[in-house]
Amino acid sequence: MTPSHAPISLAAQAYQVIEEMIVTLKLAPGSSFSEAELIEQTGFGRTPVREALQRLTTQQLIVVMPRRGMLVSDINIGAFLDILETRKALEMLLVGQASRRASQSQREAIVATADAMAAGAARDDMHAFLAGDRALDIAVAGAARNPYAADSLIPLHTHCRRFWFFQRHNGDMVLAANGHRRLAAAIAGGDGDGAREAVSTLILYLQSFAKSLLE
Repeated sequence: MTPSHAPISLAAQAYQVIEEMIVTLKLAPGSSFSEAELIEQTGFGRTPVREALQRLTTQQLIVVMPRRGMLVSDINIGAFLDILETRKALEMLLVGQASRRASQSQREAIVATADAMAAGAARDDMHAFLAGDRALDIAVAGAARNPYAADSLIPLHTHCRRFWFFQRHNGDMVLAANGHRRLAAAIAGGDGDGAREAVSTLILYLQSFAKSLLE
């Protein structure tokens, strides 16, 4: 059995479910909750939920309040701009590697996920847009074959998806999706410079959008 087809652990499943609750604001920024409440809501046992919460705490999506439960981290524009700057540096590396290292099937998958993302944006379907975005992130990471950069990007992408959902009535999904399609096309064509330029353009849009919220 290859790693890509290995069964997903209960802790990983719990992480995916709770992360999705945070991204889609079912666990809203600043809201408090207990481990017992999440166990009841998700249906997972104490151990997988606890392991998932530890991971989310490390990723600064959850804040532990001693003897008071837990808190979902707030969305802070200043912190988000730092996230974007860090994401840009790592993605510049990753997309260049993906452009060089991807197999033909991986290049096709990257284009397909970007197309799915764009289709969600065209329908004004934020859930489909974000699902496509997550699938594209995973596809690019797999093609780059650099788990160090890819693992570092996971929480940054989660913070970005939550920001998108939080600002879903203000952001331009179609513009962002088209930017991701340009990125995918560059990777598929082995154009590392074009892929890095697409990342730079996408991050610049997000930075401008975030800064506009401070005005």
